[in-house]
Order: sequence, then structure tokens, then C-alpha cells
Amino acid sequence: MAGIPQPGFICVIDKDEFKGSFPAGWREVAGKQSNVDDEFTVLVQDKDFDGRDTYFEMDCIEDLNAARELIMRRLVFTTAKCQKPYTSTKDPENNVSYMRHEFAVLVNTGNAELNGQFARAFEMAERLLAEGTNFRITIALSESVKAFYNANYHVQNEDNNLTQVWGCDIYLTHGVKAPNCADTAFTCQTSPQIACWVVCFPICLITAVPYLCYKKCIKGVKEEKISQVVPVIHQKGPFQSGYSLHSLLFSPPVNHMQ
Repeated sequence: MAGIPQPGFICVIDKDEFKGSFPAGWREVAGKQSNVDDEFTVLVQDKDFDGRDTYFEMDCIEDLNAARELIMRRLVFTTAKCQKPYTSTKDPENNVSYMRHEFAVLVNTGNAELNGQFARAFEMAERLLAEGTNFRITIALSESVKAFYNANYHVQNEDNNLTQVWGCDIYLTHGVKAPNCADTAFTCQTSPQIACWVVCFPICLITAVPYLCYKKCIKGVKEEKISQVVPVIHQKGPFQSGYSLHSLLFSPPVNHMQ
């Protein structure tokens, strides 16, 4: 991300480096990386880590308060998968490849700016829940990770407009679950989704329109996205065994060589 990184917002670590030497308080349990000292709230969509999913279904104010307490009382650990396409100059139409990376993501929910982002999401959820409205609110941490990825990872003939980041967004829902394939493909909010409509218009017309009508008109689902791009620290290893994830989040980016 452009500018001087500010400690205490979001920190990312290459997933392979994280797994290469366990940080303090983490162990492999039943084949998964587990935070055994319970220092982090682990919210993941990654089979390599032990934690709960990143979406919270709430039917009453007690569910909302429990979700808010779980997310806000400690630092959040999650993961992100990133990819961006690039083309061959010899055959740009038929030779599209992807650069891909996976990260462990540490989120300081106590940071004032991030705290405000989460607070807006929960305030909105509380209001919609009181109104009896079905909703899905996305706390889009992926936007910060995407900005970091586009600024720091490059390949010749890349297309930053088509960069995708998934796995680290948090969802607050009522009357609906986390986004499914139809939600992802048919909303026309990103370049790949728009491309899907352009390339597969007849199929989208037959399948997407009825689905979106059902979601909006029958289920009455209100979709909201809380997004604020904040600085991201990239901590590079290899790390010494037993290093502290907590200290990495509050430290300037450095190489922790063995």
C-alpha cells in the first residue's frame, strides 16, 4: 500500500511462512493450525486452520451481541487468497495466467478506524434486525488486502482491475446465509462479474434474473457493504520458532531471519 505503513491496522504474512515455523500459542491439532492460547478470534474459510466461519447468522439481538463480543474483544486472525490475471504478449487472447498468493491476516479490531468500520456494520445490523428485514452485511476487509496486493505484487502485463481477494470478509446475516455462487457471479459489482454477464448473457438472463428477483422481491434481502481501505503491514519471514503474532501486528515491516 502506498505511503508509510501504520502499525496496528492489518498485518499479512505469507501462509507458507506462517506454517513453516509456528508462532507462540499456535500448534497443529488434528492436522489443523490451532490457536491454543486463545489470544486471537480465529475466523477462517480455510481448511488448514481451526476456527469458526466468517459469517454470523443472527435471529435476535442476543445473537448480534454475541457476535459483536466475539469479534471485538480480541484481535482477529483470518486468511486471504489473492489472484490477478496477466496475459502473454504473444497471444493475449488465449493465454491468460494468474498470479496467486495466500496470506494469514491479523486484524486489530481495537484500532480506531477499524473499530469504526465494525461499529457501523453492527449498528446497521441492529437497526435492520429491529425492523425485521432480511439482510447480509459484508465487512469488506478484502478491500484493504486487495489495495496492498495490487501495490506490492506485480507481473508483466498484469490487470489490477481484475484482482480478486476472498476468504477474509466477515458477514452479518439475517434470513440469508453467506454469499453463494449466484451472489458472487450475478451482482455486477466487479469486473469479473460484469464480464460474466457479457460473455454468458443468455444463461445469466435465464438464471440470474429469477434468482435476483427472488432474493430482492420475495426474500426482501438488503445487501450492504462496509468498506474502508486501511494500511496493511507485510511481515516477511522466515521467522524464528515461537515468534509473536501480536508483536508483528504492532511492529514496522521487517524480515525476521533465523
